[in-house]
Amino acid sequence: MTGEGSPFVAPLSFETVDGVASATCTFGEAFEGPPHHVHGGISAMLMDHALGHVVADSGKPGLTRKLVVQYLRPVPSGVELLVRGRVVASGDGDVFAQAWIAAAAEPGTRLVTADGHFRLLRPEQAAKLMKQFA
Repeated sequence: MTGEGSPFVAPLSFETVDGVASATCTFGEAFEGPPHHVHGGISAMLMDHALGHVVADSGKPGLTRKLVVQYLRPVPSGVELLVRGRVVASGDGDVFAQAWIAAAAEPGTRLVTADGHFRLLRPEQAAKLMKQFA
């Protein structure tokens, strides 16, 4: 979703303040599921991306072990969305984080929420993974 070669890149630029990462984006018709709404798979991908970002931003990068997504309300297409995430706990090689999507005009009404469990990478694992992309 964020790779330079991906035709589906969401223009996300996260800013982290007080441990909460925030970004905005708008999805058009190419991301549609139900008419005029974003496909649930795109919402799940966005949640995984937001969680991965906030986990990496915390200085404890890891890979997703478990992602639990709850669809509370349909996500409208063509509307500026607010995406937020935060780390809620870490220890013993694991990091737990939460993320959510809301319409930017109604930031208090969550449309989709997610809980993520991430497993930290050992330094040699991270180096090996990043070497593949160099």
